[in-house]
Amino acid sequence: MKKLLFLLLSISTLSYAQPKPVKIFISVDMEGIGGIGTAAMVSSSEKDYATGRKLMTDEVNTVVKAIFQTGPATILVNDSHGDMQNLLHTELDPRVEYIQSNIKTTGYGAGS
Repeated sequence: MKKLLFLLLSISTLSYAQPKPVKIFISVDMEGIGGIGTAAMVSSSEKDYATGRKLMTDEVNTVVKAIFQTGPATILVNDSHGDMQNLLHTELDPRVEYIQSNIKTTGYGAGS
């Protein structure tokens, strides 16, 4: 009986244990984002750049949402396209940390 009680207490304790947050690093570039189909969507001087920025931001937010659905996480997002100021930071999930600008010494890998 004591063994059964110990086993039940152990199982119930495990179910209430908080998992340790995972650390996720996302380095995102515009090429390869779903919906990006032309060079006009990835160049700041082109007519469809605003659409490209929106698609990029939405895709990052979709990935972030999926990560948080699996449990606690610390997520760092690094904008890695062109001048590295493409994500719409005011539309990013507020739970992420965000690195932007091309003054990063390690570029794509900054923050990793």
